[in-house]
Amino acid sequence: MFLFGIKRTLVGAALVVLAVGGVHAHSGASGVVLERMELMKSVGSAMKKIGGMVTGKQEYNAEMVKAAANEIASHGANIEGLFPDTPESKDSKVSEAAPAIWEKPQDFMVETKKLTEAATKLAAASADQASALEAFKVLGGTCKSCHESFRIKK
Repeated sequence: MFLFGIKRTLVGAALVVLAVGGVHAHSGASGVVLERMELMKSVGSAMKKIGGMVTGKQEYNAEMVKAAANEIASHGANIEGLFPDTPESKDSKVSEAAPAIWEKPQDFMVETKKLTEAATKLAAASADQASALEAFKVLGGTCKSCHESFRIKK
């Protein structure tokens, strides 16, 4: 069961990294769309860094996990302002943001708050690798949940 959880977490984290790391999908982005894509890319990089350490693929460094988790938490707190209700923000030619973000803004904000809370809990659990792994699984689940509802895969 433990290994299955790790595999599922790694798959979720890999999806986040792939989703935010797609340089080709971001060509032509500018303004707030580019800003949020860069934010998501930063979240993906932090997830990749944490994932390697909590799963033992890299040496565990509690301070690095804590710093990366805090970075994600701060990004989560800033997401709301990166999705203004403007035509440029909704441009589906360059953005992977789903219309549901603007159709169900309260639901979207619940997801962003979950991201911030999960990342904050991961930072708090970072002193212990096993606890950090469990918190990382929860964080990866929040990323997956939000992407399933509020992202258009390109």
